[in-house]
Parts: sequence; structure tokens; C-alpha cells
Amino acid sequence: MVDVSNWTIKEMQRCAGNGYRVGYPDTTMGDLLLYLVEAMGELACITPLSRQKKLGSDDDSKFAFRNALGWVLLHLLAYCEWVGIDAEDHWSWAERQMEKQKADVSLSTAVRHLAFHVGMLVALGDTSLNKDSLVGNVLVGLHLVARKVDGDLSECMREMLSSSLVRPATKEAQP
Repeated sequence: MVDVSNWTIKEMQRCAGNGYRVGYPDTTMGDLLLYLVEAMGELACITPLSRQKKLGSDDDSKFAFRNALGWVLLHLLAYCEWVGIDAEDHWSWAERQMEKQKADVSLSTAVRHLAFHVGMLVALGDTSLNKDSLVGNVLVGLHLVARKVDGDLSECMREMLSSSLVRPATKEAQP
């Protein structure tokens, strides 16, 4: 297993982007954006199941959310790497936005906020001059959902990377 506990967002971004290039060389930008939508859909499906207590214990529910958040973030960071966006700058911006955000929203509202911004990124990302702000808004949404499920977003990503870097196909993707 690879120790990713001290990796920066930039290192995680490079690893996510290179992981697709090395492990899945036929992946296109369109595929990557569809993977982002798929991961967002999984997160959206978890939300009502959690509320209805169909995921088991609260710990099971939090694990499911952390895992889904990690996948959304993995695909977002891979997208950033592929299009040349510095996710670390946007991460800092999103954290500042979260410090300003004092209004408490429901988990369902936070997930809908995230889904909206993922949709905007997928719809406009390739052609928009505002790719950067679209990524920043997705990161705000991710932080908002993570806050609601008592998760640390960077830790979600580290868990995702440490488990996926065990596979030999992505070993070369390490920064």
C-alpha cells in the first residue's frame, strides 16, 4: 500500500490524472466527465437511503458517503489534471467560501447543490472560459456535503488513492 497521508492536493491531482492515462489509456475526456456524473449519481442515491436508515449504522452511512465523495473528487481532480487547472488553488478558494458559509443546509440540499455544479461543469466545462470557477463551485459543493456527513474531504481522497494505488496498473501513476 502507498502512503498518501502527506500528499498535497496537487500530488493527488497528478496521481488521479496520470492514473487514467496509465491504467486506462483509452479513456477520453468525455469518458472522464461521464465517470464524474456516475460518481455524483452514486452519491445522490446514497442520500435518501441514509435518511431512511437503509445503509445500516451511522458509521456505515458515513463510510458510504466518504467513499462516494472520494470517487467524485477523484474524477474531478483527474479532469483538472487533464485540462491544466490547478485544483490546489481552487481547493483553497473553496475552503475560504466554506468559512464564510454559516447557513446550515440539509444534506439533501448540499447534495443537490453539488449535483447542479457537477452538471454545469459537464455541460460547459470543455467549452467554457470559466472552467476554473466551475471547478471551484464543485469543490464548494463537495466541502458542503463533507461537512454534513462529518467527513474530511482530503481524507476521503487519501482513502480512495491509498486503496487504488495497490493495483499494479496504477503504480506508475504515483507522483
